[in-house]
Amino acid sequence: MPGDFSRVSEIKREQSPASTTPRTRLGVWLYRMHRGPGGPGILRAAASALEGCFCTNPGATRMPRDSSFWFSQLPGHFGTLGITHERPWLMVNWTSTASRRFFRVGCTIELGLGIVGVLLMLGLDRPFFSWWALETNVLIVATLSIIPLCAVLCLTLHSRSGPLHPIRRWLEETLRPLLKEWRMWQIGCLSLLAGIGEELFFRGAIQNWLQIWWGSAPALILTSILFGALHYVNLAYALVSSLMALFLGVLMLATHSLVAPILTHVSYDFFALVYLSRFHQPQSPSDCPTS
Repeated sequence: MPGDFSRVSEIKREQSPASTTPRTRLGVWLYRMHRGPGGPGILRAAASALEGCFCTNPGATRMPRDSSFWFSQLPGHFGTLGITHERPWLMVNWTSTASRRFFRVGCTIELGLGIVGVLLMLGLDRPFFSWWALETNVLIVATLSIIPLCAVLCLTLHSRSGPLHPIRRWLEETLRPLLKEWRMWQIGCLSLLAGIGEELFFRGAIQNWLQIWWGSAPALILTSILFGALHYVNLAYALVSSLMALFLGVLMLATHSLVAPILTHVSYDFFALVYLSRFHQPQSPSDCPTS
């Protein structure tokens, strides 16, 4: 099957040394963002920066332009990255080493976002601790707000076609194998750090500072777009992430508190990761849409 991820090793053996271009390296996964090798140089610069975080002596093989397959083989027992035209998102064949490293990197990033968010919030006119008042109405709102997010997740994981289907495929083919290597405490830890860190940074700091400069509506929209862009896996995932950020931003504005968006974010992340890794059954080949 053209573009089949399982054929990575076979395709690699078929390539001659002249077909390799090591300078592309980990940037292969950015290929679909600019649809071709002649895209903006900033994406290639970003790829060069990323490769140092995840691999040692990185290298890649670029397929001929008429091929439907691009992939990058990362040495050091990290895993294999791949992209096909049929699957325009990052696919990873995770190893145990990669899974542990991803957990450490993810926790570090989320913790860093939280620290930066706190520092930025200290410059606001409103006292920092006033954002953390535990009130009954805030807790009720946070609890009810989890329901629509979980409903969207269930629709996504049971979609067989349509705009949500690329998200389902990425969740099943890339994220689920990673989470299968994690214990429950790791899922809980990352969910907690992500919910707190991202809300402190995006809603607590970015949205509030933008609100001071440009008003509530522009701040809400710009923060949501930024949130989606930084969660880019494919276009559908980025759009859904932006809508989720819009929802969380409205929660903060409605409750005048960070408690509601943080509780909603943490609870949703934990539910989503546990359900995906422990209970969800990936789609079978017969479920795939035909074209």
